[in-house]
Amino acid sequence: MKKSNLIFTVLLVIFLAILIGLQLGHRLILETDTFYHAKMAALYVAGENLTDFPWLNQTDFNGSFADKSWLFHLTISPFTLIQPPWGLKIFIILAQLLLLFSFYLLLKKYHLKYKSFWLIILLISSTYFLLRIQYLRPLLLNIPLGLMGLYLLNSKHKQWLFIWSLAFILLSYGSPLIIGLIRPTKLFWPVKTELSGRGPAR
Repeated sequence: MKKSNLIFTVLLVIFLAILIGLQLGHRLILETDTFYHAKMAALYVAGENLTDFPWLNQTDFNGSFADKSWLFHLTISPFTLIQPPWGLKIFIILAQLLLLFSFYLLLKKYHLKYKSFWLIILLISSTYFLLRIQYLRPLLLNIPLGLMGLYLLNSKHKQWLFIWSLAFILLSYGSPLIIGLIRPTKLFWPVKTELSGRGPAR
C-alpha cells in the first residue's frame, strides 16, 4: 500500500471512530425533527399510512398531507424495530460511513491528489457540518447521493442517473430541476463528456 493511501485510510478510520463515539457515547437523540422522522418510519412498519396531519394546519399540508421524505422514512423504518434509540443511531453511523465512502470514490474517480488533505478539509472545516450529520434527517442520505450523482455524471453508465434522480427527489423535498442533470436526449447511449467544459465529443 502506498504511503499516501495508508495515511488516508488511517485518517478515515480515526474520523469514523470519532463519529461513532459521538453517536454511541450517550443515549440522547439530537434535534426535535428526529422524533418526527422516527415516528413516520415506525408508522410504515406498523402498516399505517397518514392521510392527514392536523399539526401543520398553517402550511400547504393542511387538507392535503403528503410524506415529502417518503423514501427516507421507508429506508429507516427497519431500524425502528431495534431498541430505541440505538436502532436510529446505528442508521446514522451507516449513513455517515456511506458519506465518507462516496467522498472517497469521488476523489478516486477524478484522480485528485492529496486525498488526505481533502478528507481533513471535509471533516474539520465546519463544526456545523459535523453537527448536521449527527441528526436523523434526509440530509444524511442526500449528501452521499449527491456525491454519487457527480460520480455518475462522468461515467459510462449515465442511464443510472434516471434512478439517481428519482431517489434524490423521493428522499427529501425534491425538485423537478434535478432531472435536468440526466440529459434525456443522450441518456441511453455512451457520451464522452468531461467536467472541464469541453462537452460531448463530435
